[in-house]
Amino acid sequence: MRISVTIILAGIVFALQGCATLPGVSRSLPSRIGPYREITLQRGIYIAAHKIDLTPPIMTKGKFLAEDGQHGNKGDTVCELVVALLEEDVQQRSADRAAARVAFMKAEGIASFNHSIVGCRLERARLELESKQEDEDKNREMRDWGRITEETENIPVQRIELDLARRRLKALERLDERGLGARSEQLIERKNVLLAELTASSTQRLLPWLNEHIDQKQFFPAFQAREAASQALSLAMTEFVTGEKNGKASVEAARANLVETDERVTWLESQIASAVMRAGTPGICLRGKPANGMMSDRITEGDRVYPGMTILSIQDSDDFVVEMQVAERDFARLASGAALRFTPDAFPERVIPGRINEITLMAQEADPQNPMGERFFEVRAMLDAPVPGLPTGGAGTVEIMTSSALPGSTASAALFIGREALAFRDNRWEALAGFQELPQDLEYLGKNYLEAAFRPSGSLIPAAAPPRIVALEKHPGVRAVSLPGEVRPRRRALIAPPFSGRLAMVLEDGAKVTKGDVIAIMETTDIDKESADLAIQIKTRGEQLDLLKSKNLVEIERARRKAQIAEGSLEVARLEHSMLLTRRDEDEIINLEKNRELIKSRLHVLEEQYVLENDLFKRGLRSDLELMSTRLEIAKQKRDAAVNKSKLDLATDGPLPHDVHLSELAVKQAESDLTQARLEAAMASFSSGVEEKALAVDLDALNLKRSIKEKRKVEAPIHSPRDGILMQPEVWKMGRLSKVKSGDKLSYGVPFMHVADAEDLEIHLEVSEMDGKFFTPGRPVEITVKSAAGRVFPGFVDRSGLIIDTDNRDRQDGFIEVFVGLGSPGARVGLPDPAFRPGGTCEIKLVAYDIAEALQVPFNAFRPSVSGPVVVDEQGREHSFSPLFTDGLNGCFVASGIDEGLRVRLFEPEKDFR
Repeated sequence: MRISVTIILAGIVFALQGCATLPGVSRSLPSRIGPYREITLQRGIYIAAHKIDLTPPIMTKGKFLAEDGQHGNKGDTVCELVVALLEEDVQQRSADRAAARVAFMKAEGIASFNHSIVGCRLERARLELESKQEDEDKNREMRDWGRITEETENIPVQRIELDLARRRLKALERLDERGLGARSEQLIERKNVLLAELTASSTQRLLPWLNEHIDQKQFFPAFQAREAASQALSLAMTEFVTGEKNGKASVEAARANLVETDERVTWLESQIASAVMRAGTPGICLRGKPANGMMSDRITEGDRVYPGMTILSIQDSDDFVVEMQVAERDFARLASGAALRFTPDAFPERVIPGRINEITLMAQEADPQNPMGERFFEVRAMLDAPVPGLPTGGAGTVEIMTSSALPGSTASAALFIGREALAFRDNRWEALAGFQELPQDLEYLGKNYLEAAFRPSGSLIPAAAPPRIVALEKHPGVRAVSLPGEVRPRRRALIAPPFSGRLAMVLEDGAKVTKGDVIAIMETTDIDKESADLAIQIKTRGEQLDLLKSKNLVEIERARRKAQIAEGSLEVARLEHSMLLTRRDEDEIINLEKNRELIKSRLHVLEEQYVLENDLFKRGLRSDLELMSTRLEIAKQKRDAAVNKSKLDLATDGPLPHDVHLSELAVKQAESDLTQARLEAAMASFSSGVEEKALAVDLDALNLKRSIKEKRKVEAPIHSPRDGILMQPEVWKMGRLSKVKSGDKLSYGVPFMHVADAEDLEIHLEVSEMDGKFFTPGRPVEITVKSAAGRVFPGFVDRSGLIIDTDNRDRQDGFIEVFVGLGSPGARVGLPDPAFRPGGTCEIKLVAYDIAEALQVPFNAFRPSVSGPVVVDEQGREHSFSPLFTDGLNGCFVASGIDEGLRVRLFEPEKDFR
């Protein structure tokens, strides 16, 4: 126990003494003098400066895709998509557009006819109001003109009768005074006087009343009729305005529906046209590599594509840029136009200069799930020349020159000291323990990722440790690369359902099929039911169309007969009007003329009698009473003559103006009725034709739907497109990975299995971008399979990818896809052994290089430059050389430029810096 403790303590003391620095011994500070430059290091991705990504406008399948690496000119067809469903959709939408056009034509025609018909009704109501107004005016102006004339002519007669009655009364009073008269005769005559006065007074009061007042019994019905016509006109005006607005609204709605449907059809046709994609710029075509639900692989013909998926990229093969993600802390040091150097990881001996040409204005989140975390800016730099042999997507180191002179001075030299020998304490740089002390009067300038820069102070420059020197020698160069691979069929055909639905039958995984075999059947129960329902609807629509045609014939004939009746009514109104203008009562005129002559004769006799009696009165042979009696008869005859003349004038003058105007209005009303009847007949014919056309279009749409259903029934059996083995990879469904089985619901265009040619296989590798240059097409490889232990199969590199996939979350370097064929390039073997099965794993061994003797430069003995890699000899002179190739493990192999035995410096972080 004691011995063990003693040994342990002794070991501890020895270790402490060995670790301590001996007093007075110190190492030199690693330093150098050189131009002062501030360099910012970034990781960059090598990409094409100009790239066009082609994305499908619809979810469908690829019909044709340009091959990887194919150079396309502007306007070349690089992609075609399957548009069968779009064409069916166009057919259905075209049927909808035809129906919408018929609906628009119907709405527009009906609105126009309704506008005209309601306008005729409005005009008819206006004429009716004018007619009723004329009738009211007629009744308002109507008087008993015969009675007025008779009463007017009665006034002188009544005066004479009153004067005669008064004189008779006076004569009887005088006889009574003499005792010769009878009291009874006097009373009778007094009564006659009072009656004459009353009659004369009544006539005087009646005449003004007859001239001023109308007959209310006749005027009130005319007034009521005029009010009703006025209300009917207001109602017709309201119907006209409302009908016009409703007609415009229905037409606009039908037009909007037609425009929407037409735009949809146009959009679908544009989608069909866009299914043929052409190169918008010349460049190299690269197929996309999305996850298609079954495996992550380059898109091939028959694969499912959807909007937003990049199915093809066209990259410019002349100009290239480096894309970087610069952290916020370094962003302020960058500026557009700043110079930089790009060293690709795959070719560390090469340096390509360039300049920053694009800096984003907005920072982006490095981790979307952590909004408060690190942010970065995207920066792009245009390279002066492309990197030969480097596929796009390759990663590398970017040195950005952020400053090239001493601050505040024109001097270009600075003292650089390795930061691994320095410590920053109390706001100043100090040498670490064991290193030479740092002079106190050095002015600190700045630092980068390897060193700190100070302003030189003459002789107070720390001593630099001497660099290590190595002599270049020739060595044999041998390296073999072993990588895992996956066996895949070289030719495969994805199988996707022709429509969405349930799977009724599917062959088992691994079944061997030939081209044309039924490998799966989609369930068509719902389709059969829908097809039967459509057949019933088609039969019903056909019967409705026949019935509608018969009904329309009756309606058109009824409207035509109504128009004929309106024509007859117009002819009757015109005939009545012409008869009214020429109508006379000839018998009445003859009677009145005879009566006029008779009255004239009587008046002539009475006037002669009056002359004789007046002469006898002057001689005293006649009394004044007898003379007045004759005057009374003369006045009565004149009254009868005036009344007869008035009646004769009315009989010979023809109809009154009111009657003529009413007759003219009746003719206009008949014309309006005829116009309305003709419009209704035309509307009935138009409506019948439009309704028949709409029903015919509906019938065509149903037939189209049924034909699509029948097509689905034909497509239900899914046939194998090629000979091969049926493979059902596990797909994601119902929240878990499983294979498709009968009864599962499938979506259109989503692959659920594929037919692989198991007799023609290849091997898929993922090769690091640093080793990708060794996997050139045609190079031989050795293949070993776990299921065939101890056996080695020959193979060859068939082709390599044209883009490097880089994902820093999974691996630091990018990888490039390599496909290995079985056999040899001249004698390809499809299935060398039953051990090879699609989906199996294997090991691929490739001899990257096997050089008997070559001059090798260690990895830390050369540095890249724009003109090529260089080495620095022990005198500090630079020597350029041409590399054969560079390997990350064995350094750079020299082709020419330097010789064996050259002593070169090793670039070490503690001593030397670029």
